[in-house]
Order: sequence, then structure tokens, then C-alpha cells
Amino acid sequence: LTVIFIHDSLVDPNGKVLSNKYSSQVFKSIKENPQVKLVLSGGLHLNRIRKANSSYLVVSSSSTSYPCTFKVI
Repeated sequence: LTVIFIHDSLVDPNGKVLSNKYSSQVFKSIKENPQVKLVLSGGLHLNRIRKANSSYLVVSSSSTSYPCTFKVI
């Protein structure tokens, strides 16, 4: 299993998956690598979870800082 950490969110504040050049590249990597099961991102100060294909997209205000509001790690 593979976890990807990225800075920019793949989900907008309304919870919709973004479709731009950056997110297209990430989704291409996810599609080419089915072992990717979790994508953790920040960039927005909100908490969202969406499923895309067989991966979960988790957006948190911070995935590694303490205290993290979503407590991912």
C-alpha cells in the first residue's frame, strides 16, 4: 500500500474533486499505481474525505503538524 502526501488540495471547499492540470497529474499517478490507497493533502483549512477510484482523498488543515485538527498522524 502507498500513501501520498501533497500540499495542494485535490478537493475544493464544497467537497468536489478539482479538475486542473495539477490534479490531473496526481490522478494519473493514482490510476497508474493501483497500490495508492490514501492521498493526504492540506492547502485548505477544512476537513474532507472523498473516494476516487480505489483511493481515499483526505484534506486536512495539516496532516503532519501538531495539533492537527483532523489528527491524521
